[in-house]
Amino acid sequence: QQIFPSLLSLAWLNRQGDLIADSASDSDDAKFVAQLAAKSAGQPYFLSHGSLAGGPLYLLLRQPAEVRPGGYWVARLDPSALQTLLREYRSADQLWQLEETDTQRTIVRNPPQADDARRSAAQSILVEPVPRSDWQLRSLFEPAAVRAQLLPSLLGEFLLFVTCALLGLFSLIALQRELGRLHI
Repeated sequence: QQIFPSLLSLAWLNRQGDLIADSASDSDDAKFVAQLAAKSAGQPYFLSHGSLAGGPLYLLLRQPAEVRPGGYWVARLDPSALQTLLREYRSADQLWQLEETDTQRTIVRNPPQADDARRSAAQSILVEPVPRSDWQLRSLFEPAAVRAQLLPSLLGEFLLFVTCALLGLFSLIALQRELGRLHI
């Protein structure tokens, strides 16, 4: 706990996914942990979020085949561990959410304080599965926010264009008058 403060407990599974040992004596997630071994399909690691909202984050680690008796380790991590891991990827100008593939329950959202109106206005532009997990990353796009961001610069460019066009027009009118006076 002092080295890994977000580690809640460890469980050891055999190759079939049956529980051998568990450091959490009161855990009632043995069935879910056994399913993780099946979901991982022999991958070196697999991330999942429990079925309970606010429940632990599960990290399944496969032992190498040459290690006897083989099997898996499951680390139950504090839900805030994911927030800590994703901190460097958060930016206020990017809108995305990490969600479960099956239920589409939101696990993490960026920005975290996005209100319901902003989320409902956002349109999904890309859904990409996250490898070695049962999650997907949904990229979101807010047309109103982009419009509000681009409109001032586009208006500025348009006014600059109109100003240059009017200067050119007034120059041509002045030259035409000058030519008219010279011919008379």
